[in-house]
Amino acid sequence: MEILSRINFKKYILMVLASTTILFGFSDHSLAVLLVLVTVSVIVFINQIILLYLVGVMTYKKRKKKKKKILVFLAIFKILILFFALSLGIHFIGDKIILPVLNYVWQIFAIYFSSKQRSFH
Repeated sequence: MEILSRINFKKYILMVLASTTILFGFSDHSLAVLLVLVTVSVIVFINQIILLYLVGVMTYKKRKKKKKKILVFLAIFKILILFFALSLGIHFIGDKIILPVLNYVWQIFAIYFSSKQRSFH
């Protein structure tokens, strides 16, 4: 997909690893916090890839017949994995849930700053 080729994934992964490391430094350095931060980072990465794919398909210039069932399934799956990540964080680290949430917000900026063209049009 054209929109996925605009992302510099090496830069993105380095930015995400840096933020995960920094946020882990603010925690109590428990293994549970580290595992939740890494798991949520991977889930958010999958979520963002699905989002970019959906945006790419929906804005594709040649409006061929789209597989609407697959797009709806991907959109629902995207929401479900975010809820799974949030519930995973609440279950295992409880009051430190702000750390994965901050990491999620940072990953939104990371995908933008790692794009080769700062516009997705």
